[in-house]
Amino acid sequence: MSLRTNALAVAYDGKQVLHGMDFRVAEGEWCGLIGPNGAGKSTLLRAIAGLVPYTGDVAVADAAVATLDRRRLSQLVAYVPQRPTTPADMTVTEYVLLGRTPYVPYLGVEGAHDVTVARGVLARLDLAAFAHRGLGSLSGGELQRVVLGRALAQEAPVLLLDEPTSELDVGHQQQVLDLVDELRVERGITVVSAMHDLTLASEYARRLVLLHDGRAVATGTPAEVLTEANVSRFYDATVRVLRGDDGAVVVVPVRAERRAGGDG
Repeated sequence: MSLRTNALAVAYDGKQVLHGMDFRVAEGEWCGLIGPNGAGKSTLLRAIAGLVPYTGDVAVADAAVATLDRRRLSQLVAYVPQRPTTPADMTVTEYVLLGRTPYVPYLGVEGAHDVTVARGVLARLDLAAFAHRGLGSLSGGELQRVVLGRALAQEAPVLLLDEPTSELDVGHQQQVLDLVDELRVERGITVVSAMHDLTLASEYARRLVLLHDGRAVATGTPAEVLTEANVSRFYDATVRVLRGDDGAVVVVPVRAERRAGGDG
């Protein structure tokens, strides 16, 4: 399903943190949100998910988010927060099964199909061996994959990811992002992800939106957005941007000693 916002704005305690965002993501597209800390990436995702008050409009396909009840919205949009609440005594399977809640009848219990979906997600995230482990016993990276598993179990057509690989080693980063991309292609899922790693963002997102001070300051392909000038201006960082023959974009920080002409 497509996703759009019109004049979307969010304020916390009277301070404007998101300013009039006009945002479009086509069905099946992966759009990456980048920008320095405090740029508004997480706030934008939370507004789309209907988790913070906002002005303006947010719509999934032709459905205005503000008109949907929580159950219906959860069938359309799955959200992976940066800092989720995870009860320590809940098992991995129990937590992932929470992703099926929008489809379970009121006062009902999960059915065989719900359990099958959860088990399939655990297998694809290399978590089957953790099925009966308590969340409190997991490492940060393991827990991050479980949280993603809950969102994938929702089988929603829109997936919002807030720093989905921040706790993962390089192997599991690739595994998780490859899986999201496979599901995007298989099911036509629309993905919006906030990511700090600019190289990873450029590798998986087809389009990037660079946010700064709550505004979109650059939009386009990774090659168009990830320029040395943009990174210098909006991140206050010195980098080299390398481009491969296959169009890949790699952002490499340059140490202060090298900037000053030293031998490092």
